[in-house]
Amino acid sequence: MRAGGPPVTKRLLFTGPLGGHVWRTSLNEDHWKPALAKVGVIPTAKSREHTAAREQGMHALRHFYRALRPDGSPR
Repeated sequence: MRAGGPPVTKRLLFTGPLGGHVWRTSLNEDHWKPALAKVGVIPTAKSREHTAAREQGMHALRHFYRALRPDGSPR
């Protein structure tokens, strides 16, 4: 979808518990960071909130995915 273009509907690859979109913060704290902690990339959290993991966070994952694309496109 381009700015100013017509709205486009796409099926979601991942959905939240009620079928809608996944909130980045929930995915990060409930799944991504616990997985990083389990394999020893970041320390295990003492509460729900893990330590900052900017180098291994969701934004870094986005850049890694884009780097794998042969044409460098986001899709």
